[in-house]
Amino acid sequence: MFAATDDASVNAQVCAEAEALGKFANAADDGAGGGFLVPAAVRRGRLTLAVSTAGASPGLAAALRRRLEEAFGEEYAPYVELLHELRGIVQLAVPETGQRQELFRGMLEWELLPLLRSGRVDPADLRAELARRVLQDPTPGGIEAIGDWLRVDARHLGYE
Repeated sequence: MFAATDDASVNAQVCAEAEALGKFANAADDGAGGGFLVPAAVRRGRLTLAVSTAGASPGLAAALRRRLEEAFGEEYAPYVELLHELRGIVQLAVPETGQRQELFRGMLEWELLPLLRSGRVDPADLRAELARRVLQDPTPGGIEAIGDWLRVDARHLGYE
């Protein structure tokens, strides 16, 4: 519960009543005294980045959030969605956990963000092509070959 009136005593009473009912509560004028933190957050699809100063400096938290917004642009939404979809494919195709983890780490080496950032690639088409290639060879060598394709051949196919 949030108490956000212009009267500190009302805010305190609302918080006390909520806490008596076993509910978490925060007052707009006393964030440090509340039952939970509200971080400054940046959301890009499934990706959530959050920063908090635990009430010490909301201005700093906001400034850091702005830096995160600049560093992690809108291209991260389709990027994380793509990784999510490929993760599901690998989980079905590769039974051994250690090998799956190796493949996931290899995928993080792919140069996908520049492609997505360029705006010259349809994320759905790229997802379909990557899914096809991962299913064709779900091995460390296959993942490395996809990375090579992304660096070299994808440019010639209109992806970059």
